[in-house]
Amino acid sequence: HRLQPTASGLSWAMMDHRMLARLSDYDDRRRLQQDVSELISSRRTALKLQVERFGDVELCSLSGTVPIHYRGNQYNIPIRILLDTTYAAKPPRVSVTPTKDMGIHDRHPTVDGRGVIRMAYLQQWRPLDRQASNLLGLVSFIMTEFSRSPPVYDLAAAARLDRERAEQVPVALMQPEQRDRSQLVSRMEQANLAGMDIEDDLVLPADGTEDEPGWLARSCSEEAVRQEEARRIAQQQEALRRDEARHAAQQQEAPREEEARR
Repeated sequence: HRLQPTASGLSWAMMDHRMLARLSDYDDRRRLQQDVSELISSRRTALKLQVERFGDVELCSLSGTVPIHYRGNQYNIPIRILLDTTYAAKPPRVSVTPTKDMGIHDRHPTVDGRGVIRMAYLQQWRPLDRQASNLLGLVSFIMTEFSRSPPVYDLAAAARLDRERAEQVPVALMQPEQRDRSQLVSRMEQANLAGMDIEDDLVLPADGTEDEPGWLARSCSEEAVRQEEARRIAQQQEALRRDEARHAAQQQEAPREEEARR
C-alpha cells in the first residue's frame, strides 16, 4: 500500500528526518528512519512524529488518529505508538489514547482497560523481516481490527442510554390490576419500539471530518443488547400469558358464582 511521496512527504524529509537524526540512543537509526518515513509518507493516518524524553533518554513516538470504517461511517481512533531504543529488535508499544469524552470498552478483544493494544501482529513481530514487520503494516492491521470491533465509545451517549433504560418500567413488574389486556399489549409494542431505538442509538453518526477524532457510542456489545432484549420480551410475553390465563379463569368462574347465587 505504499504511495508516492507528496508535499507531506517532502515536509517529512526536511523536518522529521532531522528530528530523528538527533536520536542517538537508538541501536538501528537507519531502520527507525525507514519505517517512520514510510508510515508518514503514506498519508493513511493523522499520526505525527514526536520526541519524548524519559530521564536521559529521548524516544520517538507517533501520536494522532487512525481512520476506521464501521457500519458505513468513518471514525478516527486516537492512538500512540512508542518506539524503544531497541526498535526494531523489540516491537513498538501501542495504546489507545481516548479523549475525555471517550471510554474504552470492557473486555475488548485487543485493547485492555489501560488502553494497551495487544494484537497478533505485535506478538508475531519478526525484527529481521522488514517486509513482514514494519510500522505501516502494523497501523494497517490496527485499522482492520478496529473496523471490526471499535475500542472506544462516547461517554455522554452511553450515560444517556443508561438513563433511558432506567426510566423504562418493565411490564412484567406491573401489577395485573393496573392494566387490562389492551393496555398490556400497547405497552409491549412500545417497549419493542424503544428497544429498536436504543440499538440504533448505539453508534453516533460520523462527523464528516478527518482532522477531529470521531467516536463510537456503544454501551455494550451487540450480542449483549440482543440477549437483554430477548430476555425482556420473554418476560413481557410470560406476563401476558399469565394475565390471559387469569382472565380466562375469571370468565369460567363467573357463571359458577352466578349459579351458586341462584
